[in-house]
Amino acid sequence: MSNVEINQAQMGAVRDLLANIRNGAETAMIRAYSAGLNSATSLTAKGISEKITLTQSMVKEFITKTKYKKLGASMVLKSPQIPLIKFQTSSWIPGSHPLGGLTVQIWRDGAPQRLRHAFFAMMPSSGHIGIFMRRSYARLEIDEIKGPFLASVYEKTPGLSENVEQTSADKMMAELARQTDLLLR
Repeated sequence: MSNVEINQAQMGAVRDLLANIRNGAETAMIRAYSAGLNSATSLTAKGISEKITLTQSMVKEFITKTKYKKLGASMVLKSPQIPLIKFQTSSWIPGSHPLGGLTVQIWRDGAPQRLRHAFFAMMPSSGHIGIFMRRSYARLEIDEIKGPFLASVYEKTPGLSENVEQTSADKMMAELARQTDLLLR
């Protein structure tokens, strides 16, 4: 999702400074990438959770951080549709079927939505709890209702991707300078 890199001139300068220290440049760069990646993950989770009613820790469950051995890192936001049970819903009791339906609030700045024929259920075989709706009048033809894709929330939040890239790049460069200073002591 976000792409932040250390340019070749900066890498060359760090390698020259840390030439006498065994694996010094690689260590400094790996730690800098790690700090930038952690910053990008936190900023993404914060930005998305300000838009929808998921907590930052729930959003972080869907973010994969990858560190490469050849000095690089990436953050990928897995984009499944999130089950509605994870959002703010009216209180529930297993097996309950509220007469007026359920109330779910997905967007923080939007009004709660009433789902008139929805119900909470726990699947007997897996124990999965969700909000379901019947496809027809048949008893067991039910579908779980899901919310938006996280990637679409990320893309539609104005300024979020630019903020994540700029702030994590700044964090990464500050960490690279800090690590270089530490290794030169």
